Order: sequence, then C-alpha cells, then structure tokens
Amino acid sequence: MITVASAVQAIVKSSPLLEEGMSRGLLNISAVARDIAPKVANYAKKDVSEAATVMALKRLEASLPHHLTKEPLSVPTPDLIIRSSLVELTYRNSAALTRQQQALLSLISNHSEHFLTITTGVFETTIIASSGLEDAIVELLNGSQLIDISRQLSSITVRLTPEMVTSTGSIARILRQLAWENINLVEVVSTRQELTVIVQAKDADKAFTVLHADSNL
Repeated sequence: MITVASAVQAIVKSSPLLEEGMSRGLLNISAVARDIAPKVANYAKKDVSEAATVMALKRLEASLPHHLTKEPLSVPTPDLIIRSSLVELTYRNSAALTRQQQALLSLISNHSEHFLTITTGVFETTIIASSGLEDAIVELLNGSQLIDISRQLSSITVRLTPEMVTSTGSIARILRQLAWENINLVEVVSTRQELTVIVQAKDADKAFTVLHADSNL
C-alpha cells in the first residue's frame, strides 16, 4: 500500500519547480495541499484528507536537501548578447540535407554579420538564423523536407566563465530563472562556454532582464 507521505513525495519530486519552491520556503503549504490532494488520493488509491496532505508536505519540506536552495556560485555575472529577428527552420534528415549543409556554412562565411546555428539530431536538423537569410536557406535546401518554421524569435547568449562550466548546476540555474518567470524556451543551443536560449521576440526583453538582474548566476 502506498502511504500518503510516499505519494506526496512522488508528486513533488515530479515537479522541479514545486520541489525548489518548497526547499526555498516560497510556497504556501496549505495552498499546495489543496492543489495536489486529488493527485495524492489518486496516487495512493484511497481517500486522503487535506490535513494529511499538509502534514506530509511539511515533513517533506523539512527534509529537502540544502543544495536545492539558491546559493551564489561565487563567479562573475556572465556577459549577455541579445539578437533579434531570427527564424527557425526544421528539416527532416536525409543524405541530401547532409550534403547541403556545406552550402549553408559557405553562406554564413559570406554573411558574417548574420546569426546561424545548425543542430543535427537523430531524425531532424534545426537551423536558427537571421531572418535575412531565410530565403537563401530555403533556396539552398530545396528538395529537403521542411517540417516546421517559426519566425519572430530572439536569442540571448550567455558567455560562460570557466568556473561556471565546471560548477554543478550553473546551467540549470540559468534555465530555472527563466522557468520561474514563465518564459518559454523555443530552443537551447550550446558550446563549451556559450549557452544560447531562443525565445519568442515578445519575451526577449523580459528574459534579458531576468538573466541580467540575477547576479547569482
């Protein structure tokens, strides 16, 4: 039989934001209990009172590990670079697309002022570029299967310090700040010392402000 405590723990652990909110003492436990009580009852397969859920949440809150709290990383605030007017094109992987990628690299070498990233997955390839390159990219990849296209995007690039690269949780903390502010990430692209988040243009100013204001990144 699943206990109320086990059910509560499973539900909280399944939501990183809920778990962190509890670890930082930011949430009203009674309100959380009212919200998750039906889930607890369903998980435990028995009637569960709100009071029992509150008690289980309070015990869990006291036991959450200290490392979930927001502590400084003791590194400088990273540089931020913002770009606007981007477009995202996703193509189905194929032998033709692989050959055409060389043409894409040649394209950007002739337009160094533009932004271009290419990410190849198992089944598809995503290209994020300055909107001014959209027509040229579509023409170059003529014959490849276009799956989706998204416009009116912006990017924010975080230049990571060497200390951040080797600090556990530093990238998670950057992304978590955006999640707390309900900013949707369209894509995340990274190299060793650069993390680029792609957001809707309407969210760009807010995302930049959130990242710039957080001196504990």
